Amino acid sequence: VLHLRRQLLLLKRCKDNRLDEEL
Repeated sequence: VLHLRRQLLLLKRCKDNRLDEEL
């Protein structure tokens, strides 16, 4: 479960970075 949560957090971080790049 912890591993999955960590992966999800990483994915969110990548998504946020992508949004920042778009802006």
